[in-house]
Amino acid sequence: MREGPRGEVSFVHSLMQREVYAEMGANQRRYLHGRAGEWFERNGGMTSAAFHFEQANQCDRMVRAGYRAASQAERAGMYHTALMLYQKLRPHVSIEELGPRLARVLIVLGDWNEAERLIKLLPVEDSRVRLLRSELQFVRGDFDAAQAEAEMALIERSAERIHVLIRLADIALYLGDFSEAQRYGHAALGSADTSDTADLRARCYGIVAATEYFGGDVQGAEARFRDALELLESVPEADRDRVVHTTILANVGCIAETKQDWAAAEHYHRMALRLRREVADARGVLQSLHALGRARLGAGDRDEAENYFTEAEQLAISIDETLERAKIWHTRAELLLHDGDGGRAHELVTAAWETFTTSRTRYDMTHARVTLSRAALVCGQQRRAIEQGSVARSSALAMGYGLLNRLYPEEVYDLGERIAGALTAYACGDALGVPWENVSRASGVPTISQVEQLPAREGWPRGVTSDDTALTLLVAGHLAERDGGCEASAFLAELAEREPMIRGLGPTTTAAIERFRRGGEAVASVGRVTNGAAMRALPVGWVLPHSQADQRREVAIEMSRATHADAAAVVAACVIAACASWALEGASPALLLRVAVEEAREAARAVGTDTRLAQMLTQVSTGTWQAPPEGVSLDPYDTVAAVLSCVAPAPSLRGGLVSAVQLGGDTDTVAALVGGLLGGKLTVEQVHGELPWHQSVVLPGPQSAMSEIAAALATVRAVRSA
Repeated sequence: MREGPRGEVSFVHSLMQREVYAEMGANQRRYLHGRAGEWFERNGGMTSAAFHFEQANQCDRMVRAGYRAASQAERAGMYHTALMLYQKLRPHVSIEELGPRLARVLIVLGDWNEAERLIKLLPVEDSRVRLLRSELQFVRGDFDAAQAEAEMALIERSAERIHVLIRLADIALYLGDFSEAQRYGHAALGSADTSDTADLRARCYGIVAATEYFGGDVQGAEARFRDALELLESVPEADRDRVVHTTILANVGCIAETKQDWAAAEHYHRMALRLRREVADARGVLQSLHALGRARLGAGDRDEAENYFTEAEQLAISIDETLERAKIWHTRAELLLHDGDGGRAHELVTAAWETFTTSRTRYDMTHARVTLSRAALVCGQQRRAIEQGSVARSSALAMGYGLLNRLYPEEVYDLGERIAGALTAYACGDALGVPWENVSRASGVPTISQVEQLPAREGWPRGVTSDDTALTLLVAGHLAERDGGCEASAFLAELAEREPMIRGLGPTTTAAIERFRRGGEAVASVGRVTNGAAMRALPVGWVLPHSQADQRREVAIEMSRATHADAAAVVAACVIAACASWALEGASPALLLRVAVEEAREAARAVGTDTRLAQMLTQVSTGTWQAPPEGVSLDPYDTVAAVLSCVAPAPSLRGGLVSAVQLGGDTDTVAALVGGLLGGKLTVEQVHGELPWHQSVVLPGPQSAMSEIAAALATVRAVRSA
């Protein structure tokens, strides 16, 4: 015999133990097993205590110790041990009592069919059982069913409330609804108090941090993830939930990836992988293998990265984890893009996108669209690239996917900032053209230096904008307030109210206001054909996405007819609106001209007129169109042709604006529209950086007001597109 450091006694040889045991009577054995069970229970050896109580035929004490031992095993991530203990308890307790615990372990271990069979034996209305069904549906990818079960469990207001809130937050995270995930996460965090375990509070921190991370607040997310990690590591390892711990470690690794700290990313992902392998968390192992592949790829070790991706994909196939497998396809597609193989990248990411769509994981869908856009661009398919990128940008804005903006700033830019840049460039072009309005080129073309001095015009202060900017802002506000819709009578009422404060209103607009004041007439009579409708049509294209051409055309026609009912004026406005919508998405000059020609034909068909503008724009495309020698007139077709003839070859915003002014004639309108189209690729700061004279421009209001209108238009556009 020998005695251990805590007073335990054991045999030196197992043969001696068997001999002594065989000589004991049954009652003595039970008595000694009971004493041994009591000792182990006092000293925390619950698994041994359960064994001895079982041998002593003390079932109640065996069940109590067995439950505690299984709970300890679950916290330590020893789910196979927990399963064994629960199975040992099964003959001694009711299925209603044991079933929820046993089913939860089966779900973690990936034995989903057995878990489902067991759950069917449990009370349907029990909130714990609802939560189990939610967890099972969640891991199987049926997020609708998972959410429905969790919401029913939440209604019942059981003691499981915090776990239900966490489950709902997890579902919202996977579905890409980060505002909902954050709401549930904060509710769970509010329900957790100091009496709750560190594991539970750390899990709540992790959920909120994840919403911050995907929303683009990487610094805030890192701080919260590290708080969760510190909280977990403040408790003994034996009492620490391994699943929660590895999840937090993996998230800290993802933060490091975003910061391109590949050594740190690999460190945390390796820690998570080791712990996940120890607890047989197959799904977690799969995620860690994928993450390690990304980290090695970032560090430049492509061969090892490929090995990790292959191992991860094989594991995904073996456990039928389609969503994670699709994420691996997406990563491989990004790798192919890096190699310039847009065709194969497109095939892979399309397959991934289809899986994401089936699973309804919206963040993944949006991310995949970014890659589809980039793949199309590599393949020379700019139109398709814009179509995919547009949806991605709008979805990122509408759903708050700020992380994509950080990862892909060239593709997922802030639409509000671009519209603000376009508005600012429009106003700058307007101010640049005001001094030269109605100047004929026959009298001499002003030099670049002369144009950029912004000389004062007789009766006009230096640097002021005209009615062009005032009316464009008025239209922008009108559309933003109506979610992209318009009411001609309401617009005319607003216009009539503002008319005394607008300098330089054109003859057609002034006549329409007078008619409206006399009789409330909402549609202008056909009169002199001018470019006033086209001049203020850009916001229609900014607020309505390029994919909604029919609706954009309807709004452009309605807005035009408030003051300019002639078919030519309406067609010109439709073309400018279409160009604005596509320019905002980064269309090249060549594509912009194709869009303009197409829209000119469609708009002409809609209003029943000829296709003369389409023919003129075709001439612009081929370089055969010439501006009138006396300057650009108020004719709407001449204006549109002049604008696009400046936009197409423009080396920069600055160069395009000067070229517009040098055409002569209606210089403020042409330069303003050129600015609005070229500025759609820039932020306000970039516009200012390109125009050294921008400080001489006197805006009709504070820059912040223009930015607010731009943000409102962008939000409407995003909601309509997403």
